[in-house]
Amino acid sequence: MRLLYRLQELRPAGRYLNKELVLRDGEAEEIFALLSEMEQHVRRVAEGQDCGEGPHGFNVIATRDIKAGQLVGRSDYTLRPPKRRTKTKPDAAGPL
Repeated sequence: MRLLYRLQELRPAGRYLNKELVLRDGEAEEIFALLSEMEQHVRRVAEGQDCGEGPHGFNVIATRDIKAGQLVGRSDYTLRPPKRRTKTKPDAAGPL
């Protein structure tokens, strides 16, 4: 998650050139290596090669009105994991 936050911090300088793009020594290489690992993981999961725990879903909930095509930031949405399924409890008295 830290990588995504860092990329969000770097985006204005890299995209709009509105301030100097400042990276630590070796940071660009670290970012690309981690992005490559993430891509490989997603590919394995999508192709069914990763037999580990299946992917989890999340509900994305807007915290303001968002129109199609608008960019959103961290304050514009929240993520919530799906509700856990509850097991139905058998009747305490049991069948008569």
